[in-house]
Amino acid sequence: MNKHMHELWFNDKWKEFKETTLLTPENYEENIARFRRYSKRASGRVLRLEVSKPLSRVGQLGDMVQGKEQKDFYFRSGAGVLDALAEKLVMAEAGYLLEKEVNPLEHIAATTTPAGMAAIYAVAMELVRHMPIKERKGKRFLQGKTVYTHTNNVLGERMQEMGLEAAIKIDTTLPENVESALRENREKIIGIFYEPVTNPLIEYTDTRVIHQIAKEYCIPVIVDNTFLTPYLQQPFRMGADIIVHSMTKYMNGEGDMLGGAVIGSKEFIDSLRGWQTTTGCVIQSPSLALLLHDRLAMLSERMKIHVENAEKIADYLKDSKYVQSVYHPNLRRNTRGGSPGAVISFIMAGEDADEQTRREAALMQYFIDNPGTILYQVSLGDREHLMIGETTLGTGKSELPAGLVRFAVGREPKASEVIEFLKKAFEHVYKK
Repeated sequence: MNKHMHELWFNDKWKEFKETTLLTPENYEENIARFRRYSKRASGRVLRLEVSKPLSRVGQLGDMVQGKEQKDFYFRSGAGVLDALAEKLVMAEAGYLLEKEVNPLEHIAATTTPAGMAAIYAVAMELVRHMPIKERKGKRFLQGKTVYTHTNNVLGERMQEMGLEAAIKIDTTLPENVESALRENREKIIGIFYEPVTNPLIEYTDTRVIHQIAKEYCIPVIVDNTFLTPYLQQPFRMGADIIVHSMTKYMNGEGDMLGGAVIGSKEFIDSLRGWQTTTGCVIQSPSLALLLHDRLAMLSERMKIHVENAEKIADYLKDSKYVQSVYHPNLRRNTRGGSPGAVISFIMAGEDADEQTRREAALMQYFIDNPGTILYQVSLGDREHLMIGETTLGTGKSELPAGLVRFAVGREPKASEVIEFLKKAFEHVYKK
């Protein structure tokens, strides 16, 4: 990237702030009351009036004519409800700084996008667009080998269209791979992007370790925290420079709207917002922003239910004779309660891969024929329980094991009802 922009966004001031203040060990066993308190902290803005205002504001346009300082004369360029949502995102990811008597809003900012993929694309574009075209040859991102399908496209094909190389894919769960890739591609890596918990195999990358390696090369660490949410892990504590979210998932909680978020240094976010204003890469209406703002305030309550249900269901699956293996590790000392989140993956029992795939397909058909308790649907973070067969879905992920099922545990119905339903489903699938 342009050296000047790199020094502006990730300068010595940011590095010192990160090392001395942001990096804060978390006692994940403590009462969650503190998280709830600062993540719900009100912005003091009168938000509900904002929704009724037109997208353009005559009064503020009048101020422009008179030469008065103004902003937000059009929703795409900003609005009070967008600022309030951004502040709530900062408090969710970095509100713990209040315990140090540091106001996170003085150092960190956030912005929102139409979807999670828009957030990822926006970050990539912001890190690239200031770089002169003639300097882009050979430059690329370093990414986790297992990321969301369309993230591969953004860091691959889309970056090639911008004159860069496709991202190098590595297993970030192995620190030596990260060190080796950075050493072999010195001065060529724009940033490291990964998901701390991968989809669907729930493999964990330790951001603390990645940070220690990346800082030696002055490379920004970009973390997609969608799966864990700040309720389970706050990547700034561990050394991340930029955090992205698909707000469509747990932050929304109802699966009825799209949204994305980027949280980072104030300098980086201010620059990114300028690009958003000219491209229209923003949440599309005040009412959607307000709804996300209100739902984000209840994230901890929703996640508590998701996680408790997931733990009970995972315990059942681990003891089931119809399940060969379960991917739902204990991340003790890394996340709240050691939880890897509310997504469980498991492999159907079978004598060989063909049988496992058949059993997987039969289980999915059972959910299609008997909708209600568990729905045959993609996505996660919804009120409902959602399940898909990874092998039979047709995503082209040939590297995944046969018979692999991904279960995005919801909030309703409760775990005991889901377990009873699973017992019936397994008995049907494995009946002689």
